[in-house]
Amino acid sequence: MMHDGTILEKDDKKNATGALRTILIFAALFFVYIWGLGDAGLMEPDEGRYAEIPRNMIATGDYVTPRLNGLKYFEKPVLCYWLNVASFKLLGENAFAARLPVALLALAGVAATWSVARKMYGRTTADWSAVVLGTSLLYYAIGRINILDMPVSAFLTIAMALAWFAIDDRERGNFWLCLAFAALGAAVLTKGLMGIVLPGGIILCYALLSRNPGIFRRFLLFLPGWAILLAVTVPWFWAVCVRNPDFFYFFFVHEQFLRYTTTVHDRMEPFWFFLPILIAGFVPWLGFLPGAFRDAFKSIKECFARRSDNSPELYLLCWSLFILLFFSASHSKLIPYIVPAMPPLAILTARAIELRTDTVRRRPGLLPAFLLNAVVLLVLAGGLLTLRRYFRDARFDVKLAWQAGRVIGMAMILFVVLSAVSLKRVWAGRFAHFVPLFMPVAALVLIYTLQPVQLVIASRKSAYELCENLKKVTGPDDIFINYKEFIQAPQFYLGRRMVLVDYTGELEFGKEAEPELARKIFMTDAEFEKFVETPTSGDKIIIFEDDRGMNLPSYVGRGARVAATSHNFTAIRLRR
Repeated sequence: MMHDGTILEKDDKKNATGALRTILIFAALFFVYIWGLGDAGLMEPDEGRYAEIPRNMIATGDYVTPRLNGLKYFEKPVLCYWLNVASFKLLGENAFAARLPVALLALAGVAATWSVARKMYGRTTADWSAVVLGTSLLYYAIGRINILDMPVSAFLTIAMALAWFAIDDRERGNFWLCLAFAALGAAVLTKGLMGIVLPGGIILCYALLSRNPGIFRRFLLFLPGWAILLAVTVPWFWAVCVRNPDFFYFFFVHEQFLRYTTTVHDRMEPFWFFLPILIAGFVPWLGFLPGAFRDAFKSIKECFARRSDNSPELYLLCWSLFILLFFSASHSKLIPYIVPAMPPLAILTARAIELRTDTVRRRPGLLPAFLLNAVVLLVLAGGLLTLRRYFRDARFDVKLAWQAGRVIGMAMILFVVLSAVSLKRVWAGRFAHFVPLFMPVAALVLIYTLQPVQLVIASRKSAYELCENLKKVTGPDDIFINYKEFIQAPQFYLGRRMVLVDYTGELEFGKEAEPELARKIFMTDAEFEKFVETPTSGDKIIIFEDDRGMNLPSYVGRGARVAATSHNFTAIRLRR
């Protein structure tokens, strides 16, 4: 009895230590994702767009029909707009409030990854999964930008985690499936049909490769789940279709089918485009990826040999590789699209790290993995520390860029040094029951130092400073104009529509759908030349990026004067 009591006491102590470790990991991640979130202005064009649409909803009271620059804008569903509306009403209309829902959903994606990793492998691998995913370069960067790719990744991660719970836990499988379908509904309301297509393809691949087609049949025929998904998605789709009969074709055909199968959006890239992005996005954990794949294929082979029903490694590979292949086959490619493939890879990588740093198990490949990580990080650090020698781009704040590069480079060197300390201690057998401390801490420090990069990029890509200067020198009757471009954040910061000269772009649908309103917004070059000479009650102010100022026609310059400037944007006031 005393022996049993001692064992129970040790187990309780171990569980308490593990729980404290998990809490500390998520507290640290919360800090690095939230701190400084609003320090940089909203960047062009996406952050300005996805902040302006919910601001317009609040201003007009119309929460069904998204509008950009006053026109109907149906490229994306409505959920993230609603989240931003709630954030703006709670915290005010600012950059921090615009980015907060994205950052919180990034952390929710980490939590879902931790949950499914714990179900598959236990707490230690789960904790490593949270650290690896939360501190991966691409995941962290996209998790602090107000775009839709991180929210849809979070909802897909939650859905896939719940789907595994349903596969692995047959007693409560229907409960987990109901929750999974609710998460799929949220994904559909974020970016459309990919919220169904991606999970469906992943489950189908897993069912076929595991030689258990009943898994897919169970998901496909689970009527309560489909009812939940429809209850989540149909109300808004129905309301927006009733108010806008032209929505259905544009959204489901033009934006969903044609975007994927054609070059209609002019985002064509080679098939292999996402592979180097995915690899580079795993810095600073890149060195463990080869071992992760080797371990996964070995486990899958053993699982098939003993004819086991479920293989976590096969599920994770289907999850990540199907997403990679799906977007690689698309005719429209942008860097953030690949983020949903990162959570399963983070779990596989975490498992590889845990197996190689647990003194109870064998640790094949620990030294090569560490050396690969070290080489990659030291090369990157060398480039960043010498940034001042070759960085001459006047569009950026060069001094700030060099300072940011120096801090990040030193953080990379710190990561290598502390990883070496961890390596030595693991080899000496000092971390049998606790996640090696130094590597997670160094990774958190490293991604925290990436925050200045956002300021460097914003120095070129944000019109915030310009708009603050314009507020001091403009009145309510002034007319704001873009020439052959569409700078979107000024709508958010100034609360004003832009007159667009010789530009349509993504507003083509709205222009055709509302021709009367469009006549007040769009001008041809010839119409603008006459407009310049037409007296108006307010001044005409043209906002442009400095590198496009040379495109302004000569007739604009007659009598024009600078109204406001920032590092990379200028506003000029035309004579009345």
